[in-house]
Order: sequence, then structure tokens, then C-alpha cells
Amino acid sequence: MSNDDLRTRLVELDAAIEKQQALLDTLHIDRENSKDIRRQLASIIYPVFTLPLDVTLEIFVYCNSFHSTSTYWSPTILLGICRTWRALAFSTPTLW
Repeated sequence: MSNDDLRTRLVELDAAIEKQQALLDTLHIDRENSKDIRRQLASIIYPVFTLPLDVTLEIFVYCNSFHSTSTYWSPTILLGICRTWRALAFSTPTLW
């Protein structure tokens, strides 16, 4: 391989690297934008998770007293929502 061939090859490789770096930069920006949108949607879709725990607990107790005779309501439903709700339900004797 001649010196000119190697120089041409290096130019081609540098161009390919630059192209891939531009693609990678675009993907990083897209990823960050997607994470931002996900955070925004989570706060819109799941606003109940932003309530203070004492307010959430009051809602649990209210629902429990309101639906105590219902066959469709049970505090065990709360155990499957998330770790925070599970801990809150287990630590509240009035639910049981």
C-alpha cells in the first residue's frame, strides 16, 4: 500500500468517525429529550404519587371505611401499587 493510499484511507476513516460521532451526539440529545418527556408525563399521569404520605394515608383510611362492606375493595390492593404504598399500608393498623 502506498503512502497516498494510506493517506486516503486515513481521510476516509476520519470522515467515518466524524459521521458516527455526529450520529452518537444526536442519539445522546434524543435520549435526554426522551428522559425529560418521560419525567413530565410521569408528573401528569401519576400526580397521586406526588401527594404527601399523610394525605395518601388519609385517602387509604377513607376508602377503607367507605368500602368496608364491598367485595371489590381490600387494603391488599394497595400492596401491589408500589413499595411506598405497600409500606404505608402495612404500617397502618386501621386498614386491617
